[in-house]
Amino acid sequence: MKINIFLINFLLILFSSSCNFIDLTGLEITTFPSEDYQVIDKDSNPTITFSKEMREPENEQFIYIEKKGDQIPSDYTWKDNKVELCPKEPLEKGVLYQLIVQGRLITNKEQSYEISTLIPFYSCSSASVNRLESFTPMSESTINISDSLTFNFSKEVDKDSFLEEFTLIPDEEYELIIDEQTVNVSPKTKWSNLTRYTWKLNRQLASIDNFFLVQKYEGNFLVQQDIEAPVITSVFPCFYDGRDPLLPTG
Repeated sequence: MKINIFLINFLLILFSSSCNFIDLTGLEITTFPSEDYQVIDKDSNPTITFSKEMREPENEQFIYIEKKGDQIPSDYTWKDNKVELCPKEPLEKGVLYQLIVQGRLITNKEQSYEISTLIPFYSCSSASVNRLESFTPMSESTINISDSLTFNFSKEVDKDSFLEEFTLIPDEEYELIIDEQTVNVSPKTKWSNLTRYTWKLNRQLASIDNFFLVQKYEGNFLVQQDIEAPVITSVFPCFYDGRDPLLPTG
């Protein structure tokens, strides 16, 4: 019995001491920019901070900036588990880039982690990015069956791109007029009365000089007309026999 107690104590000591050098935690990363479609200043560079000490040169192949599928040549500066990507050529204003961390990264303790992170972002002033400045009607507003929707952008939008990235729910045929930065959407006949519509503009909506929206936009409106003129939907020939009420002949 004494031997068994000795063995148990020995195993407990061995297990507790092993916990000091066996790292079972995962690898966490923090990126700058931290949010999708964030606009960063022209003097700022993308960075990634790791929760563990990394093998710096071996991991650089999995960390890069991309533009339209092409990798941007960059220099890497490491300090305190943080790497800064310094593009060799200045990033273009208003162009959509992607900060990518993708692959099997290795720590200094020979641990490997599969990471897949993609952060789309813009460089320089947000003035270089297209945005929706205003729109009418405002959300939750009520309009007439023939009223138009008006969208005012900071840049003139491409018509084909608007048709592709604009969504109306429920679906309705509409006519589109673009006058520089202003877009008017009118019902082809009329909006359905007593119907609530939702519209959406995706971030991929492009301007004529290929600038995308800085964010996704969404709104809604209610169509209501107090009085609609009666409409004759059908006509039936009738006969009257003097006794029965008017009846359709067929």
